[in-house]
Amino acid sequence: MEENLKPIEENGFILVDFTIDAITIRFFKFNYHQQNASAIDTLEPFRITELKRPA
Repeated sequence: MEENLKPIEENGFILVDFTIDAITIRFFKFNYHQQNASAIDTLEPFRITELKRPA
């Protein structure tokens, strides 16, 4: 097991894109107590991880 991202105490979500060559994971922070739902449209990921397909 390899920990690449330390745990954070914050709400959020991830989006995962699957392609033939890779899996791309985008991590977003969002707190519905402090932000409007309309803010989701303009959020930028705070981290992006790409997992390449083995050759």
